[in-house]
Amino acid sequence: MANRRLVNQRRILDGASHILETGSWGGFTVDSLAQYLKMSKSTLYRCFVSKEAVVNMLVGEICTRVDGQYLRIAQDASSPAPVEFERFVDAYAAFCEDLPRTVITDRGVLPADTRARLMVTRIHLDNVCSRILRLGRAQGQLRVDDPTVVAAGIVAALEAVAEFTARRDGMRSRSEPVRAVAGVFLNGLSDLSSAPARRSYGAR
Repeated sequence: MANRRLVNQRRILDGASHILETGSWGGFTVDSLAQYLKMSKSTLYRCFVSKEAVVNMLVGEICTRVDGQYLRIAQDASSPAPVEFERFVDAYAAFCEDLPRTVITDRGVLPADTRARLMVTRIHLDNVCSRILRLGRAQGQLRVDDPTVVAAGIVAALEAVAEFTARRDGMRSRSEPVRAVAGVFLNGLSDLSSAPARRSYGAR
């Protein structure tokens, strides 16, 4: 019985991700989810008490996954800062792809718990970026006066790019524009005389 509940729970989360990727928050209801999954509402309610509980778990899983990546990056001070920056951007780009489109574009209407969880991950994002910039300055590979301020600017820009691409129906990938903008920042901050060769984010 427990295994069946876990299977249904996974189906519900995957169905919610699809609806929130292709539709809107207003169109995401218990009825629409049950209809999409061809699942009875009683079965759905045995797994989640509300649609808010569904999106809380869905976003929580995605945030927990990327938070783990940020933690591993933060604990590694052995690599050159430009390499660490690329790892940081790769993690954030994957995060942008994993988050359903509506979660990116309509955060203001999301449940308070979901918004709070996203904010925790945003704080981790700022902190890891700032740590990388400090590392780069100490290594003499990145030119940055105030890592905290610059990191906040970089993260804000990457979030803006992710939201812009999420709002554009014809742009299916959110990760490539994020990587392209991050590459511009990295090139602008790098000391070209000492930094190792960097890949082009625009061509993967």
